[in-house]
Amino acid sequence: MRATEPAGIFTLVGTVPHVYARGAEEDDPPAAYFNLKPDPARIFAGLLVRASRPPEQMLPLLTEVLEPVGPDLKEPFVFAADEAVRRLTATRRFNAGLMSVFGLVGMLIGAAGVYAVMTSFVAQQTREIGVRVALGATPARIQRAMLALAWRHLLAGLALGVPVAWWLSRGLTALLFQVTAADASVYAGVAALLSGVGLMAAWIPARRAARIDPIVSLRR
Repeated sequence: MRATEPAGIFTLVGTVPHVYARGAEEDDPPAAYFNLKPDPARIFAGLLVRASRPPEQMLPLLTEVLEPVGPDLKEPFVFAADEAVRRLTATRRFNAGLMSVFGLVGMLIGAAGVYAVMTSFVAQQTREIGVRVALGATPARIQRAMLALAWRHLLAGLALGVPVAWWLSRGLTALLFQVTAADASVYAGVAALLSGVGLMAAWIPARRAARIDPIVSLRR
């Protein structure tokens, strides 16, 4: 293999697996590893050391050996591989944690809003429920009718909300890793949660209203 820096013709002695030196989601250009002996003054980007001893025992030894190479470095230049990975992914982990908190808070607020709206909606049907009970409708039939009505409203809300959420999520594509803004599992999970909360919010007041005296319901 002919190279320009260091200049010369070199013999390939082996290959190594792909190394993600710039992060797990970025592809690095082709690279080659050269022996330091032809040019001892060459500054290397990094040195990986595999040892049988625990890292806490090797760090002081490596620091002492490599200190003459970079005596002016103020930051620690010898650290364990786990620490290197943590440093490399610190920004991504912070963004992921922050977005998770915001997403969880938003989901809880949305679930609370759906619960409040559906509870209020079913409570407004108390007089209608009283009429149905007076005409002979069973509590189970009334509950099924209220759940069907609530389900139609939930489907309408999801039909409007999912496209809007997908459109807004495109602005967060740069912060995503190994997941797309149109990940079906995320939308399915949130839709299932909101649907469950909405149906529960409709079932509780419908069950209560179906069991009260029809005369009391009609007077409200």
